[in-house]
Amino acid sequence: MGYRSDIHTYEEALAELRRALTFGINPSLERLRLLAQELRSPQTTFAAVQVTGTNGKTSTVRLIDAFLRASGVRSAFYTSPELIDETERIVIDGTAISENDFAADLDEVIRARARLEEKGNLDVAQITQFELLTALAFVAFRNAHVDFGVLEVGLGGRWDATSVADPCVAVVTGIGLDHTKILGNTREEIAADKAMIIKPGCTPVLGAGFDDVLPIFLDRCTELDLHPRLVRMGDEPTSVPEGLTTRIYIESVEKSRESLLKTTFSVKTPHAFYGRLTMNAPQYQAQNAAVALTAAEAALGRSLTASDVKRALDGVTFPARFEVLRTDPYLIFDGGHNPQAATYLARNLTLAGVRPIAAFGAFSDKDVAGIVRALQPSVAGFIALDTDNPRAMGAADLARLIESTTGPPVLGVLESPALEDILQVSGDAPLVITGSLSLYILLKSYITGDI
Repeated sequence: MGYRSDIHTYEEALAELRRALTFGINPSLERLRLLAQELRSPQTTFAAVQVTGTNGKTSTVRLIDAFLRASGVRSAFYTSPELIDETERIVIDGTAISENDFAADLDEVIRARARLEEKGNLDVAQITQFELLTALAFVAFRNAHVDFGVLEVGLGGRWDATSVADPCVAVVTGIGLDHTKILGNTREEIAADKAMIIKPGCTPVLGAGFDDVLPIFLDRCTELDLHPRLVRMGDEPTSVPEGLTTRIYIESVEKSRESLLKTTFSVKTPHAFYGRLTMNAPQYQAQNAAVALTAAEAALGRSLTASDVKRALDGVTFPARFEVLRTDPYLIFDGGHNPQAATYLARNLTLAGVRPIAAFGAFSDKDVAGIVRALQPSVAGFIALDTDNPRAMGAADLARLIESTTGPPVLGVLESPALEDILQVSGDAPLVITGSLSLYILLKSYITGDI
């Protein structure tokens, strides 16, 4: 007898996901491969572009998708984690998947899982939430008949669920220390894990943030007889032929009332030169754009027109990445959750001439002290927040950690904050909410206009 699914609504789909295991990274892709096979291998119905790295993954994914769509092909992307709603994670042709399609596609995945269990593959029941969502994304992309699917790696590379797909382009944005309990305690160990998304037959695209671990990726490319594209800032030395080197030239970073910072830059890729591009974003997004443009060219096998590039940059958005939600006084959100990302945030606040209060919450398994030290020179004070997550550091513990270092004072300690509570403490001062993407849910009422 076939499996009779109980998933008919979006709420039922979310309940089914909550029942799945939420933890860990399985040192095997076999269960998900079996599930994908039962689903008739949806990951083979589109050309995959896979993106990993310590910082900048989601922005780069959004940019690659924008460039592909501007060039006239049908593209979709899959990111993690969600900010407010699970449907945000699967975006097809510029529009988030509908709740009805989300439920129907997950129903197809759960039916396939049940068939495997009936056949005796009982360990498939242990598949995680992220693996189910990844299978759902594959099914959604197939059902939408997309040409390209841009996949953000959830964690690492070697065993990430997105690695069930064989990419035509493998992108690594850069390497820093994060998720050390799972990926390793050194940049070298983390790099070795992320390098495994580079597979036979793909085009590797390596961003600018590698430094000493770049040889690990170049060795992987040599092993597979691949010819990587390498992104360099200005006239930095390159480790690949000049014809395979992308060079980004920052021309100016100016203050902007609406976006705080506006960056003008030019990019020379293996296919073309794109002059005087503008983004209403900090410099690091221009660097992500250079990586994304190189990846889009590699996927398409050609250059883009100047008008296509402009249209893509004008239309792309970066929720939770130095996002300005209000200008008087400033309300900024930045989901940076490691010291490297916090350093970028602090630097950009200084460049913009804004010294806000930082409403700060973080997961206890992060380098919280490192994040605080990076932020301190650029903020006027802290509001310690407890996030609604079992991994979160409590607000009182966070306040004590902040106070144990020199720098701005702790102005408030909020255990179960709402945005109204945070705004009451910050008053008329500019405010940045940061430390964890999970804090974005606090902005839901503001974004939907209910506050």
